[in-house]
Amino acid sequence: MTYLSEKVSKKTKKALSPKTIRDTVSDIHAFFVWAEGRGFIEVNPFHLVSSTILEKKVGRKNKREWSPEEIKRFLDVSQSDPRIVAMFALALFTGMRGRELANIKADSPSEKFLWVDAGKNKSSVRQVPVHPIIQPLVTKLRNDAGADGYLIPGLTVSQPDNNRYKNIGKKIKRLRAKANISEEVDFHSTRRSVAGALERAGVSQDMAARILGHTPTSLTYGLYSGGLKQDQLLEAVKSIHYGDGVEGSLREVITNTFGVCYDL
Repeated sequence: MTYLSEKVSKKTKKALSPKTIRDTVSDIHAFFVWAEGRGFIEVNPFHLVSSTILEKKVGRKNKREWSPEEIKRFLDVSQSDPRIVAMFALALFTGMRGRELANIKADSPSEKFLWVDAGKNKSSVRQVPVHPIIQPLVTKLRNDAGADGYLIPGLTVSQPDNNRYKNIGKKIKRLRAKANISEEVDFHSTRRSVAGALERAGVSQDMAARILGHTPTSLTYGLYSGGLKQDQLLEAVKSIHYGDGVEGSLREVITNTFGVCYDL
């Protein structure tokens, strides 16, 4: 740990950030998990090491929702990479996490839902309703899916943690900077945008939690309810709306990038 804390980034000429150190330790930890599982070592020397890394608090900016203007600027710069256009559009109207989108398969039983079959917790496993504005895109991606079966094609896999989001996530970060968009938003902020849109539309917290993959706030619902009906979820997600020309810009970018058509 002393070695990493004293390292200087070749790019910024500054000390490594806590996040960079934590990501590095996570990669090393994953390697030793692999080695331990195959009997090469008895104990993972990096077990719980990441929990000892203190987050830098001074000067840290609070994350927030994307503004309509920021959404349009990012859509504009992302058109050079259809993968990012697809991921950003889907995230804005589903609230799915980056890794969920990167790992989603194209063979869900219904094109009206994206099926998350694994996640960070039990609530993450869910059927995510598809908003009408991204339905043509989802249909196009499903029809064009390759042999690997992923909805978002062509993502490189980061090793040793087999992460399909990590590399594209770095490119998304670079494009955000290129568009001169504040560091107060990142790809994960699309979840904040969806949560905010649902709240402003009067959607209940429990409904929003089901869509976003959070545990329902109500103890009774969380313990005993089998979940909401599909038509309820589809109706709720229709209320996601950003205004200020966002929807029009999104349709235009999706049409230009993927050649899909919207019914007038």
